[in-house]
Amino acid sequence: PMVALRMRRTMGELQPGMPLPDADDGATKRSALDAKRRMLHKDAVCAFYSESSPAILLRLAAPLAALLARTRELLAAYEGHPSLLAVEGIIVRIQKLRLLQTTPMGVVTILELLLGRAAVWEEAACRDASLSAQLKPLERLVVSLRERQLLEWQGLLQVRERHWERQGSKWWLFLVGLLADARDPRALADELLRFVRTAPLGQFRLRAQMLRAAANMYIEPEG
Repeated sequence: PMVALRMRRTMGELQPGMPLPDADDGATKRSALDAKRRMLHKDAVCAFYSESSPAILLRLAAPLAALLARTRELLAAYEGHPSLLAVEGIIVRIQKLRLLQTTPMGVVTILELLLGRAAVWEEAACRDASLSAQLKPLERLVVSLRERQLLEWQGLLQVRERHWERQGSKWWLFLVGLLADARDPRALADELLRFVRTAPLGQFRLRAQMLRAAANMYIEPEG
């Protein structure tokens, strides 16, 4: 859908009678684009794949409400139309997404699904039955999210490492309890080896650090 959108936009800019942009306009647009990229890069510290972003869902509230109202208005005229019903169903699904559990990747994926279903309706709809005005804010948001995704790919490895470290921090209490309740040194050694060997790659360093910290915690009082 986004490829088709860009093609339509390009074709619209090349319609006969449309004035060609001059050099100053091009420079202004490039400056604005550079500023936008810098802003996106500054915000790219947020994990696109692993962290929730409530601000995105909050930005969606008004455009989705407008699109839902327009879709239901058309359903009153075209009762039971499968494309409109599909659009309505996806909007309702998006509105039910949890603010603190939905990643930007999840948002952009379901938005592209919504735009794809809406494109099916737009291909057959007349101008008076179009959803174009309500879809434009969502299309712009998808484009901005994909741009942000490209920027965050540069630091994706670090993002995933932080994600796995956060997931692995829950093992600290388990490790402390294991050492505190140990009675058999051989059984304890087996458990500690299993603790390290079963670590996912992203948690291996963290678990090794936990093991050293726990050992120091028990060795220092004895020393």
